[in-house]
Amino acid sequence: MIMSLLVGCVAPVAPGAAGPAQSAADAAQPIELTFSHFWGDPTTGAGKVVQARLDEWLAANPNVTVKTETMSHDEYYTKFRVLASSNELPDVFIMNADMTTPLSNGGQLLDLTAALDADPAWRDLQIPGGMTEWTRDGRVYALPAQMIITHVIYYNTAIFDEVGIDSFPATLTEFNDAVAKLQAAGYIPVALGAKAGWPLFDCVFGTFTFRIAGLEWYNKLLAHEAKFTDPEFVTVLTTFKDLVDQGTFNADANSIDNMQARTLYYNRDAAMFMEGNWAISEGLAGQDVEPDTEIALWPSIEGGAGKPNEVTWAAGWGWGANGELEGAKRDAALSLLAALSSEEYGRMRLESGDLPAQKITEFDGSALPRLFVELNQQSLGWEAVPILTLGFPASVTDVLWKGLQEIMTGQKSPEEVAAAIQEEYDKYQE
Repeated sequence: MIMSLLVGCVAPVAPGAAGPAQSAADAAQPIELTFSHFWGDPTTGAGKVVQARLDEWLAANPNVTVKTETMSHDEYYTKFRVLASSNELPDVFIMNADMTTPLSNGGQLLDLTAALDADPAWRDLQIPGGMTEWTRDGRVYALPAQMIITHVIYYNTAIFDEVGIDSFPATLTEFNDAVAKLQAAGYIPVALGAKAGWPLFDCVFGTFTFRIAGLEWYNKLLAHEAKFTDPEFVTVLTTFKDLVDQGTFNADANSIDNMQARTLYYNRDAAMFMEGNWAISEGLAGQDVEPDTEIALWPSIEGGAGKPNEVTWAAGWGWGANGELEGAKRDAALSLLAALSSEEYGRMRLESGDLPAQKITEFDGSALPRLFVELNQQSLGWEAVPILTLGFPASVTDVLWKGLQEIMTGQKSPEEVAAAIQEEYDKYQE
C-alpha cells in the first residue's frame, strides 16, 4: 500500500518533546521523504500509533511531502534486503537488527549518534540498553520501535505464602532454599516446556547466562575473543546443572511445550514459570491464578559478573534512516525519527498493549491487564542485555539447545557441552 501526504516545514517534534529542531532557513525548503514499514493497518495496534505520530508530525511541518509504503511483515523483510542490495533504501524505514553490521559498514545507515548526544533528553528517554542491537563501535544507527522482554518469572504468591516464602528470593541461594520448600510441599517449583527449545535457551538460560558470565564476556565471545569453554560459561552450565539436579524443573520438561508448562502453573501444580512479557496477553491475564501472580527476574547470583536488574530485552526492529541523506532532507528524517521514538509514541504503544522502548511513567492503564502495567513499572528499573542467541549462527543455537537438554538428562557434562558448542562456533570464526 502506498500513500502520499503533503505538509512541510521541519519543526520540533512537539513543545517540550525530545528530538531535533530545525532552523527557519531549513524550514522554508520543500522536502520530500519516502517512508516504509510493515504496520499497514492505520486503525489498530502499532499501525494506528505510527499513523497518528506521522499525521501529527506532518501537521507540524508545513512543506514536507512524505510518501509512505507499507506491506506485510514477510514481504517487507524480503523487499528490504532487495533494496539494500541495490543501495535503494527509503529515506526513513523500519529495519531488522540483523542488517545493522552490513548496512552500517556500507554507509547505508544514517549515524544517529551526534543527534542523540546533542539532545540528551531524547537519548535518555530510550530504555537503557535498548539501542544495543543497532550500535556498532559506539555508533547508533537505529532506534527501537518496541521492546520484547524474553525472561520474566511469573510466581504464585499464595503458594509462596503457604510454604513460608515471605518474598521473592533476592539471591540464588535464597532461590534454591525456596525450591526446596516448594518441593517439600508437593509443588513443581518451576514449570518448563522445553520441547521447542526457545523457552529454555531464551526464557530461562539467556538472562541466567548474563547473571554469571556478564555482558563483557558475551561481547568478547561475539568478537571471538572469548570461548564457550572459558570458566565463565562452564560455570553457567554447571550452575544450571545444579538447578536441574535439585529438582527445580518438572521431570518431563524436554517433552512438553510452553503451553503445557503454562497449564501446570494455571492449575496451581507449579509455583512458577518463566517466559517473556507476551505470556500476559496470551492467556495469563484471563486465568483464575492471575490475581495471585506477581513478576520477578532471576535473582542475584553470588560471584556472578552480571547485574541483578539485567534482563534479555530486545526490539528486533528499529527506526533508521538512509545514510546518504544530506542537508534539510537529513534534518527532516532525524525529526521524523524523533517523533517515532518520543514520549508520546512510547505512551501510545504502551496504551495499545505493547511494551514501549521509551521510559514511560504516565499513561492510561485502565484498559490494560494488571500484570502488564506492573511489568512496565518494574521494567523502568531494569537494564537491557542482548537476547543471548541473537549473535549466534543458527547451528550454534541448535548445539546449545541440544547441549542443555543433554545436561538435563545427564547425558553430557557441562564441560562436554561447552566443548561441543565451541567446536561449532569455531566454524564461523573469520
